[in-house]
Amino acid sequence: MTDLPYQIAAVLRKSRNVLIACHVAPDGDCLGSALGLRLALARIGVDALVGSADGVPDAFLRLPGAAEIISAPPAARAEVAVAVECSTPDRAGIFAQALADAKTLINIDHHLSNAGYGHLVYWDTAAAATGEQMAHVIAALRVPTDREIAECLLTAVVTDTGSFRYRNTTARSLRLAADLVDAGASVHAIVERVYETRSVGGLRLLGMALAGLTLGADGRIVWTTVTPEMLISAGAQPEEV
Repeated sequence: MTDLPYQIAAVLRKSRNVLIACHVAPDGDCLGSALGLRLALARIGVDALVGSADGVPDAFLRLPGAAEIISAPPAARAEVAVAVECSTPDRAGIFAQALADAKTLINIDHHLSNAGYGHLVYWDTAAAATGEQMAHVIAALRVPTDREIAECLLTAVVTDTGSFRYRNTTARSLRLAADLVDAGASVHAIVERVYETRSVGGLRLLGMALAGLTLGADGRIVWTTVTPEMLISAGAQPEEV
C-alpha cells in the first residue's frame, strides 16, 4: 500500500478545520466515504464539515451524520479541503471555489478520469470504491472503526460494487467488508435501504420505464428512456432513476 494515507492523516491531524466535499449528485460511495472520514476526524478532535451541492438522496439520509451535511460553502476558509470522488474541482459544484481556496487540497478518488489536481493526490484505480481508500486513511489516523464509521464505509463499498456483484469486486473489497461487518455494520440493512426501498413515485417511474422497453441486437440489448417529464408525472426524484 502507498504511504499516501499516512501523509494525508498527518495533514488532517494538524488541521483546525476541514471541508470534505462530495461530487454533484452524490452516490453511496461518495457520501459513505465523506461521512466516515468526518466521524473519524471527530474522534480525534478535528472539526470537519461535509458539503454536498445537491444535498443527500433519500436512500442515504439515515447514514450517521447525514443530517449535518451542508449544501452551501461555509463563510470561513477551510485550512484543509478533501475532494471525494471529484475528477475535477468543478465536480464539487458550488464547493469548487472552496476547494481552490483551501490552504491544502487533498484529492481522493478511484476513477480513471481524475485530473490529478491538489497538493496530495490519493488516486487508486485498483480500488473498487473510494470507501476502500478512505478505510486506509482512517486506519492511518489510528482511529478504531466503530459501528458508525463501519456503516458509512460499508455503504460506500456495497453501493460501488453493486452489492459485490460487479466485476470491480476484489478480495480486498471482501476483506474490508468482513472487517466492517465485524465492527457492527450490516450488509442486509444497507442493501434493503438502498436497493429494496422505493417511494410510491419511484415505483410509478419504474412502471413507466418498463412500459417503454425497447429490444435490439436480436434481443441481446434492452433499453428505455426516462425523461424529466416522466419524473414530474410519477412524482419521483432524480436519484430514483
